[in-house]
Amino acid sequence: MARLGEILIEKGVLSLTELHTALETCHRTGARLGTQLLEFGYVEEAVLLDALSKQVDCPSVSRTKLLHSPVEVRRTLPVHIARRLQAVPFADAGTCVKVAMTNPNDRAAIEEIGTYVRKTLIPHVASEGAVLAAIGAAEAEDVDWPADADAEVAGRSDGEADGWNRLWEPPRLRPAELFRTTAARPSEQTVIMATFPDLSPVGARRGSMFEPTIDDRTFSELMYQTCHRDGIASILTRLGVSIYDRACLFSVNHGIVSGWMARGRSVVTEDLQSLSISLDEPSIFADVGHADSFIGPIRSEHANEDLIEALADPAPVEVVLVPIRVKQRLVAFLLCDDPGHPVAREPVDRLVNACRKAGIALEALVLRTKILS
Repeated sequence: MARLGEILIEKGVLSLTELHTALETCHRTGARLGTQLLEFGYVEEAVLLDALSKQVDCPSVSRTKLLHSPVEVRRTLPVHIARRLQAVPFADAGTCVKVAMTNPNDRAAIEEIGTYVRKTLIPHVASEGAVLAAIGAAEAEDVDWPADADAEVAGRSDGEADGWNRLWEPPRLRPAELFRTTAARPSEQTVIMATFPDLSPVGARRGSMFEPTIDDRTFSELMYQTCHRDGIASILTRLGVSIYDRACLFSVNHGIVSGWMARGRSVVTEDLQSLSISLDEPSIFADVGHADSFIGPIRSEHANEDLIEALADPAPVEVVLVPIRVKQRLVAFLLCDDPGHPVAREPVDRLVNACRKAGIALEALVLRTKILS
């Protein structure tokens, strides 16, 4: 796979110094690389979209086209769902609907959008700023969104299989408090690292500079309160970076492992979310799918090389990989590491327990949708 920074440099539209500056900001704040490049004025939107389209192998759509899309198309997806998934339907092609997404590889999100649109979806990649601008415009418009949209979706039931699919649908209830955290722990000794090949070293620290830590008690309370899968993912990665320097979550949907969410050092969201690996292909995911956890180096295999590439520099020396299951069904993986260094063995049991609780929380969401139906 190709990384976004590599694509832009090879095109001759971005310098190493500019990439270094944008990457350092991303690593400190958790922002998307493409968003930072646009904000700094290093690339034009058309250039970024061309690179993103090449990276994720799907068509792109511009901010202008999104903002001028028909309101009757945009209203097919409730605004609060569009904001959570960072997705906007923008063109109705008869039997198909084109939808702009910051992560067009998120198969679960595509299935969720399909429950509202009820047509075949054609994902397009768009910049984060363009998607959010289109969502903001939809919120500002005087449009009466269907009040019973959530109830209509929740009321459609085809048994156990549908119950699992509806796990990825929106909640009708929202937690009053999503992120209640303890005080951040003292910063640790700075580790010197390179954020991209041939770039000068950048000082790094655990998580982003604004990332508070989370203890086990708060983790459990937040898991109990959370009402959708993205909240569970966010809490789980937040716990991961309170233990290791980087935490990455991968979803499993129809036998495909896809990059989902990440926090911490050396994270480039676009690169992680462009990763897709089949469980039928030899990889660390296939090896660990039937185990409780794995700790050690990543073996040299084709799919694993793609994973290492997506994790950016420095490459992981060792990783901790823990599967997440719902009723023995594999639904996700949590990967944690300290980029460029071996990982500590002692916290692995803590991560295994956290992933077990995450599986229970996901199962509770399935039951909740059944109760509401």
